Amino acid sequence: MIKITEKADLKSILGYPKAHKYISKLLEDLLSDYSEYCADCSIRAIGAIYFMECLKDFEDYKALGLEQSLLDTIIEWTNIQEDICVICVVISNDYAINIVCEKALYQQYFKGDETNGKS
Repeated sequence: MIKITEKADLKSILGYPKAHKYISKLLEDLLSDYSEYCADCSIRAIGAIYFMECLKDFEDYKALGLEQSLLDTIIEWTNIQEDICVICVVISNDYAINIVCEKALYQQYFKGDETNGKS
């Protein structure tokens, strides 16, 4: 699991080109949309992006700031693209996380249920 809150963190996912491209855009959008809260060029005050590298990363839900498994957590929305999936979980009124993973990993974790968490 790789936590991303600022542009410097993106170097940690260079080995995952599709995820890097998606997360770079997502981070840029969040920094722009919430610029009043991101004066330090970090989304740390409003949330985080987590890139899940393997199934075991999903088991460490406490590192995500969750009190229970992602399977038992209310998911705000899910965006399933060709190769990348994004799951948004609102932790509080002021803090949300985006969990990004490769589509195959998402399907393994959710046992192929592509409707899980969709609004």
